[in-house]
Amino acid sequence: MPRYFFHVIDGLEIRDDQGVDLPDMNAVRAYAMQASGDMLKGGGHPDLWNGEDWKMIVTDEAGREVAILRFSAQQVAA
Repeated sequence: MPRYFFHVIDGLEIRDDQGVDLPDMNAVRAYAMQASGDMLKGGGHPDLWNGEDWKMIVTDEAGREVAILRFSAQQVAA
């Protein structure tokens, strides 16, 4: 089963050195969405709210990018 790595850039670069074995791209997408949601539930890194992209970059065992999730948030005056 191929191994995929889920790196996060949210003001800091957090490299996934362990990875996860997943059977196909459907599973990769589902895992990325779940992991992103879990990270964002806690409010994310404070830099998330500066309007710049928060990214999860998914790579395969060869280091090729296979998916990128981007999120951004910006607080605006009410």
